[in-house]
Amino acid sequence: MSWNQAALQGVRASKLGPPMVARALAIVHTAAFDAWSAYDHRAIGTRLGTTLRRPPRERTLANKKIAISYAAYRAAVDLLPDSTTTVFDPLMRSVGFDPNNKSTDLTTPVGVGNVAAAALLEFRHGDGS
Repeated sequence: MSWNQAALQGVRASKLGPPMVARALAIVHTAAFDAWSAYDHRAIGTRLGTTLRRPPRERTLANKKIAISYAAYRAAVDLLPDSTTTVFDPLMRSVGFDPNNKSTDLTTPVGVGNVAAAALLEFRHGDGS
């Protein structure tokens, strides 16, 4: 299962209306993009710009997958908390990641993902929508 599929499963279980579903999906995907952008040589994150950019030697597929997963997970559990134990935690564990790892160490992909999501969520919590 991908994070997109997990997010869709979460919104189906949430019974949110269409506008809130669109918002939740956009935030989960934006968090994933922001984490991925740290491992790309040109991409610019939506909230932190290039401040999360990692050096070329760290721009591996494995690091991208880790960072993306943690960012998507943090956004999904924030927006769709009722699916945490039924959808999001099991997905994290199925790919070998610890959903309880809240590291903000930017030298690790876990930290990059968590920080990218936190920055986006902080902004979105105050956006009035």
